[in-house]
Amino acid sequence: MDRPDGGTGENNSTKCRSILSARWAKFNRPNWSMGGTSSIFGLCRHPAAMPNQQRTPKAREALRSALIALLTEQPYESISVQDIVTRAGVSRSSFYVHFRDKDDLLISGFEEIGVNSYDDLFAPSTSNPYYPDFAGVLFRGSEREKDVSRAILKLGSNNPAFLHMRNMLVIKTREWLHSINTHVPEAELEPTVHYLASALQGLLTWWVTNDFPSSADAISNHFNQLAIAGLQGLLHLAPDNPAA
Repeated sequence: MDRPDGGTGENNSTKCRSILSARWAKFNRPNWSMGGTSSIFGLCRHPAAMPNQQRTPKAREALRSALIALLTEQPYESISVQDIVTRAGVSRSSFYVHFRDKDDLLISGFEEIGVNSYDDLFAPSTSNPYYPDFAGVLFRGSEREKDVSRAILKLGSNNPAFLHMRNMLVIKTREWLHSINTHVPEAELEPTVHYLASALQGLLTWWVTNDFPSSADAISNHFNQLAIAGLQGLLHLAPDNPAA
């Protein structure tokens, strides 16, 4: 890891995983691992970036803008922290006040979209009392912050931000399904969780990488209709014809 003190950060990573494991253990759900990324908003951050440290919003914005600009010029893998701070015009020490590494900086783009944790993903629906608005937050935030969403989603499925989004969607979908119907068999619950999370992320990726071919409201409404139609047969939350 690229650190100013030359350290590896292994001790902090171990502490981070311990904190995450302890917080998620209470849900007693299998396969709750975050997998491909260890940087999770609101749960574990680099010690220098904790809330008791004074932050400079302008520096954070400059660093985020610098990374987005660099991504239009070279692959993410070849961008270093030094490249970012040079472009942003801030010091390396300032970088580490705000972010643990460049992955943490990339993932922070979700703050711009309006997602600080998985709790922010689903919004209350204004048209259906039984199901949430699964897609509106991500699509409207991506439409509002097009450069950020392009940076996150055009890097492919193995970049830290993409994996972070997938993990958040899986956690939120599982939590929601379990909260509204505790009797769904495990054999049906887990496939449904991963199907819904993958479908939402896949449609969002297609929409962003194809330069937003429809409005956020239109595409999110379309997804919600498809998702509710598929879930109805499993959950039986509402009559087949609510208007009847």
